[in-house]
Amino acid sequence: MIEVDWAKAMMELAKQQPHPDWLLERYQEQMRETVRNGGRSTDDTCHEIFRRFAMMTMLSQYAEGLVKDIIWNPELTAEDYLDYDHAIEMQKVKEDKQNDIQST
Repeated sequence: MIEVDWAKAMMELAKQQPHPDWLLERYQEQMRETVRNGGRSTDDTCHEIFRRFAMMTMLSQYAEGLVKDIIWNPELTAEDYLDYDHAIEMQKVKEDKQNDIQST
């Protein structure tokens, strides 16, 4: 299994995707705190921090109208968000599903 540097992955995602500055600052500080306390940027804690940052970036984009027609799936993994565009596609509402939701 390939070891992912989640801090680097978070910075790459931040460069590629619009997000509020405070959001990146919050999750960067969490990564720094983890490392200060003896963790590594490849461990499970940083894995979860990256997942949360990616998820919050997507939700922020949704709130701003940059991402549309999704049903948020909280079960996506950090690895899913490494390919951010694919992660968004995995959450896109298909036309038939959207009609089912509106009819209920």
